[in-house]
Amino acid sequence: MIEVTVAALLVALIAIATFTGYASVAHIASGQNTRAQASALAEADQARLHGLTLNNLSSSGASTSYATAIDGNTNYTTTVDKTVYTVTSSTKFVSGSGAAACTTSSTTTADEVQTTTVVSWNSQAYAGGPVELHGLVTPPQGGSLIVRVLDASQNGISGVTVSVSGPTSVSPLTTDANGCVEFGGLSGGSYTATATQNGTTATGSQTVVATQTKTINLTPSGGTGAISATFTTTYNGSSHASSADQVTAYSPPATPPYTVFGSASSLGHNTYLSTVSSGSVLAPGSYTTYAGSCSGDYSDNGYQLAAVTTGTTQSVSVPVPAMIVDVFGSGTTSTEYNDNGSSNIAYSGTWSYSGANFAPGGDYDADETWSNAQGSSATITFTGTSVQWLTSYAANHGYANVYLDGSLVASNVNSYGNPTTYQHVAYSASGLANTSHTLEILVDNTKSSSSAGTFVTVDAFVVGAPALLATAPVVTLTDNNTGCANQENYPLTQAPSPTAGALVDPGQPYGNWTVCASSGGEKNTATVANTSYTTGNVVNVYLASGSSGLTTGSCT
Repeated sequence: MIEVTVAALLVALIAIATFTGYASVAHIASGQNTRAQASALAEADQARLHGLTLNNLSSSGASTSYATAIDGNTNYTTTVDKTVYTVTSSTKFVSGSGAAACTTSSTTTADEVQTTTVVSWNSQAYAGGPVELHGLVTPPQGGSLIVRVLDASQNGISGVTVSVSGPTSVSPLTTDANGCVEFGGLSGGSYTATATQNGTTATGSQTVVATQTKTINLTPSGGTGAISATFTTTYNGSSHASSADQVTAYSPPATPPYTVFGSASSLGHNTYLSTVSSGSVLAPGSYTTYAGSCSGDYSDNGYQLAAVTTGTTQSVSVPVPAMIVDVFGSGTTSTEYNDNGSSNIAYSGTWSYSGANFAPGGDYDADETWSNAQGSSATITFTGTSVQWLTSYAANHGYANVYLDGSLVASNVNSYGNPTTYQHVAYSASGLANTSHTLEILVDNTKSSSSAGTFVTVDAFVVGAPALLATAPVVTLTDNNTGCANQENYPLTQAPSPTAGALVDPGQPYGNWTVCASSGGEKNTATVANTSYTTGNVVNVYLASGSSGLTTGSCT
């Protein structure tokens, strides 16, 4: 018997180990599959880069897919087998030694463009991190010209339009974050470069030689200045100091890419600040500023103008819509609304109000509202998942009909009783969607044979709603606006409270967002149009068991 028991135990242990092994193998296989797909996407993007012209390789532009990506410095997303991959491309001129030619003015043989593609996805941690591929593109026969636009401290100025005139006709380009543009495929001869921004120009000339790269450094004669942005939001009837992680500045009629300053927040690296500064990199002129880094973040109600002058910092206060995220768990909270004085209770027909005429322990708040006029009604409008109608029972009470969201749900609800008693639940409903509802009590002017009257009373209504999550969830905010390529932000999540919710006023830019909240291995998402600058924008996310859209996993 002992041998049989031991044998059975060994079989069970082997089975458990086998199933565990299968689970591990499946997990590894899933990671290998996503990494293989990421590698295929990286190879395809490298092929795309190698097919671009030299001018397009050096350009930056927003794109939404592989099909619309026509520049060398861009990013886009694509979905394969329900996994969302982000593809980021970047390029730089390099010398024969591999140094970045744009930042090395003495380079004379920068004959290649280095291309880099990085593909990332949410579960990449299980597959060894993102996939990164590099390549080299040899420019066509001819010379190259690198133009750097610098401030007085030799820091690059981004967002400056640079045009070049000479033997080969080329289109103007806009400087990148290092203040650089690169023109390739130039025939030999003298070229003049002109940098223009806000009416300030700088020019310089170089003689280009085939197979070589020349550099021109330009400094606008007006010098540079800076913008320092602070943020405010308005909700609950008052304005509050706020924060943001990035700000865009541009000088009309400039075209993207604009100057973006600040640092995007990421998981474990919160960069939301009360003040975000550009640094002294902006040429003098009038700038339009707004919170966010995408063209779709701009709003007529949210931009501020800044007049930048040489050697100064211009301060601007940028309004940001308040995003209020409420994350609900499995508990419930109840709110009791008195019959008199609650703005969400409306009476029609003929009703009378009995004030504090009842002894303590009687009606809720020692008062009630009553009627015996047929067709009179009392209606409460509420948001919640349950509701109760409280009334007194008395010898002269009659029948009422009850309507929920316009439909008859109970007829001849009797409130007769002798002797008189108080705070009875005459009708209740639960399991409602957590949206706006109406509950109407309609006087029927009928009664039971025992009653001496047909009165119907309203003492109070009790509304139940999901409880806010007790512990701080993980919250990610994805910017769905134009030019964002689904940029994800990670605001600092506060501990929930009945008045503050899970996340209040994180300083998000104007536009459309997807909110993800996760806790305890479960997650859910919701969308919000973050467009109100006056009252804030509320989005509810439900993590209670059985909630619509609830799945296992994390938002990270």
